[in-house]
Amino acid sequence: MKKTVALLFLSVISLFALEERNILLDTDFNGDPEETPGIIGAWNVKNADAANTPLILLPGEAPDGKNAIRVKIPKGEIFRQGDITLVAGEKYRFGAYVRTKGFKSPTASIRIWNLGWTRDVVSKPIPSDTNGQWVKIESVATMPSSKSTYTYGIYAMKPEGYIDFACPYLIPLSEKALAGSSVKVPTHTGALDLSRVIPVAPLLNQIDVSNPKMKFYIPGQKPEALAKCRIGVQIKMADDADFLPWQYYDANETRFVEASLGKLKEGEGTMRVVLLKKGEEKPLSRNEYAIRVIKLPLKVTLKPLNNLVSEILDTELKNGEVSFYNPREGWVFIGFDKPYRGAAVTLNGGERPVVFFREGEPSDCMTVLPLGNYVLRIANAPASGGRLVVRAVPELMLYPLILGKERNFDNYMYDLDFYKKYLFHSANLFQSGNWLPKSEFDLAVDRELSERSFKIITSHGLNRLKDEKEIDDMADAIRNNPIMKRNWGLAADELDVSAYPPRVLATAEAFWKLTDLDRRLGIWFCGVENSQFTNPRIHYNLLSACVNSSRGRGKILLETYVSSRLSDDALKEYYEYIPRQIESIDKLVPNAPEHVMMMMCGYVSPGSYCINKYPSVDIKVVFDRFFQMLATDPRLKGIYGTGCYSTFNTDEETLRWIGRLMRHYCVEGKTESLSEKYGFTLNPAHLQDGDFEKGLACWTAEPAEENSIVVKIIDNYGAKYQQRIGGGTGLGDSVAMFIRSDKKPNRLSQVAKGLKPGHLYCLSFSSVDYDDLLKPQNKHLDYVFDATISDAEILPEVSTSFRWPRIWNGRGYLRKDQPEHIIRRIVFRAKNETATVTFSDWKTDTEPGGPAGVRRIVNWIGVRPYYHE
Repeated sequence: MKKTVALLFLSVISLFALEERNILLDTDFNGDPEETPGIIGAWNVKNADAANTPLILLPGEAPDGKNAIRVKIPKGEIFRQGDITLVAGEKYRFGAYVRTKGFKSPTASIRIWNLGWTRDVVSKPIPSDTNGQWVKIESVATMPSSKSTYTYGIYAMKPEGYIDFACPYLIPLSEKALAGSSVKVPTHTGALDLSRVIPVAPLLNQIDVSNPKMKFYIPGQKPEALAKCRIGVQIKMADDADFLPWQYYDANETRFVEASLGKLKEGEGTMRVVLLKKGEEKPLSRNEYAIRVIKLPLKVTLKPLNNLVSEILDTELKNGEVSFYNPREGWVFIGFDKPYRGAAVTLNGGERPVVFFREGEPSDCMTVLPLGNYVLRIANAPASGGRLVVRAVPELMLYPLILGKERNFDNYMYDLDFYKKYLFHSANLFQSGNWLPKSEFDLAVDRELSERSFKIITSHGLNRLKDEKEIDDMADAIRNNPIMKRNWGLAADELDVSAYPPRVLATAEAFWKLTDLDRRLGIWFCGVENSQFTNPRIHYNLLSACVNSSRGRGKILLETYVSSRLSDDALKEYYEYIPRQIESIDKLVPNAPEHVMMMMCGYVSPGSYCINKYPSVDIKVVFDRFFQMLATDPRLKGIYGTGCYSTFNTDEETLRWIGRLMRHYCVEGKTESLSEKYGFTLNPAHLQDGDFEKGLACWTAEPAEENSIVVKIIDNYGAKYQQRIGGGTGLGDSVAMFIRSDKKPNRLSQVAKGLKPGHLYCLSFSSVDYDDLLKPQNKHLDYVFDATISDAEILPEVSTSFRWPRIWNGRGYLRKDQPEHIIRRIVFRAKNETATVTFSDWKTDTEPGGPAGVRRIVNWIGVRPYYHE
């Protein structure tokens, strides 16, 4: 007893002795928000628009004479500080003082969220009117899990009015939290580095020898100060003895300067640029750029088939030679109208055919070619009737490259034969994080890819890029990446479109150091649905550095989550963010589409990110609308590339469909809807209320005992546990709970309607052990829960039980707070226009298969046509 009292006493002493430390930076808002819109010190507004100034400094107006900031966010969303390291599972006290008047927002609160915003903690709502008084908003919360860092901020969607915000704090409440919490101070914090004079157009490696000019943008200096500045430009070509004399140009309030570079000769060189105050010789900034002066090629008009594909050649397939001109560096498709046994094509006198007969595959290839003339030699052509086609096509990426020796549809693992049949003729580039083949199998795959002219790029994380030393480290790490050196290029992963400005500028500086790299580079941008490149003083630098990297071949890779919608009109309205995003880039980068890859995603299964959020919606149609928009919307003409990332979260049907869509729109150059060809509709409505939002009204319940089948609301189940992206409050939170009885099975059924006899369909649903949800057991669980379908022929060879997390099958990673999700897909052939779907928690009608009391929850139930070509 004495020992217990002593321990308790020591615990209390330790608690009182704990240092109370606010870990947030710049809580007195030191800085000038007029200097850069939406930024003050370590704080910034997501989606800050240079046309608006959403932050106003209120010196000395906060409690204790502290500074306050008036946050007026026309577009809403977030005022924040990021890159915060916290300890998941530990408690923190957080809050701030607020003052409001006439303020309205359905979501206004102080929040802390993890990387990717899959989980957060929330304060009480910010009041709409505090009568001119400062009000303290405070909460204590346990931090959710995170792969990396957290963000603290105000979250206010669709706000009216403004919030005065002051004295923000985030205080660890345990020794473990205190020891593990920090905010690393970036070098640029409080003095945002906007000194670089940025070349905007043309690309540094595409200066026209007949009219050498350069347009510059000056992000630093206030507008009134710019009128008192000038820039100097000096050039030296590679074989010149010295630099040409300086040429000077007056700056102005527009921040743009057009400079004539004088008479230059073709070749490579160096361009120096300085910014000076008029009458002074010491530069405010000094930059140096590698340049290339060229004779621009004549523009050749090709026959466009759609926005993505143009016809270069369509001719009779016969023995002999045929020539074509490729009008730009990029991907070219060469193929026959159909396979012809023995027929083959070589390119420019090569010994190995680029197109030849492969059993069960089309006879074609895609290869990246420089601008110029080419000769094809055809051998063993059919006697008559065949066609040879050459097209300019986009870059078509799939990520990642994960091939197994054997296919395992339950684990979303696909073998080489699957890739040959469904993917190799729809893509031309793979991104793979670690493609250094060593095993006999990987080497065989590598030879296969090489024979098909595929390119492979790797990735490199940007998460740690924060200060000047790390800028050099990042540039060196990219330049010396062994996987990139072995393959074709690298994509830096990833940067939020509205990321913390010092991190944006640090990324830009790293990429300015890579303009001479002879490998293809790019930057992955996330957050593109909700953010745009609207801050020129930050984004001119970033995007110019990106597209000028790797000798002008750098690419802007936009992650799009193509999240599903319930109606065609809603989906069309949602997809408007795509041309808006391109328009925002086009204001900053000349000929923006040719530098952009618009990438969709394969997150279609609950448990990890899931854009397939409505069980009634056919995700195949959602994806079809995406590719059709890229192919037909005139605002998107000329986009460099597209494709799909995160295919390791994609079931076999959806992955085959993605390959077919890419082939249809991006290789064949079609414009008509592929979904309509197969009769797929956005909302087929074969089953009703697969998320139990109406309770059991659409279902027939046969409980084994009283209350052994109930509908339960689990707060945040859809968003937090199933990770349905962008579903809104409450989506997926309703589940049907089965409590197993030892008397007889629980049954829940509904009649699926509108089926076509002889056609294939897929029943899909997600189930979890409720006790595993409450306290994850971190192991592969035996479960007894399944569905039967009357009047149907089941196809077991393509029916699957996918488990998330996949650590049990040797793939993926395990989060200790992650319950095991079972995503069941049962493919069946309908025999009649209706079929009864029945769920049961017994193994058979007479065999329970497990103990009584087991609680199994289910939702996300839908029936959709199955793509089986």
